[in-house]
Amino acid sequence: MKHFYRWGFYGLLAVMALFMVVSGVLASVQHEVSYSLEVDYGLQGIGTFSDAAATNTLDRIVLGKVPRGVTITRTIYVKNIGVEPLVVTVSLVPATVSWGVVSVSPTSLGTMTPGQIKPVTFTATVSTLAVTGNYTAGRIVAIGTPSP
Repeated sequence: MKHFYRWGFYGLLAVMALFMVVSGVLASVQHEVSYSLEVDYGLQGIGTFSDAAATNTLDRIVLGKVPRGVTITRTIYVKNIGVEPLVVTVSLVPATVSWGVVSVSPTSLGTMTPGQIKPVTFTATVSTLAVTGNYTAGRIVAIGTPSP
């Protein structure tokens, strides 16, 4: 009986230590939210790129693991790859997300001549109340219409 209590006590300590380690891991994981955003374009003639020289085509922004309450900003570059001037607008679809706040700026790039490149800033803020998980919840849509 004496050995049972001794091992019972140490066993209880081992279980408590394991619980604290697992709880610590769970707590750190619960503060991370992953989100990836697809980049789309409405009309032929518009391209999206990850660099200012418009050499690296971009079709997805992967923010990775973002802690709750943190704001992440990424710059994408929109280029008129067509042969005529285009009036270009940029928007998010959907405009709202359940896990935080997203925005693009500017939403109007005005008339872009062939070969012209303009930056667009994508900002995502993860809510302090966001539920842990992976989110693929939207698209940046850049639409070019022929200039009048």
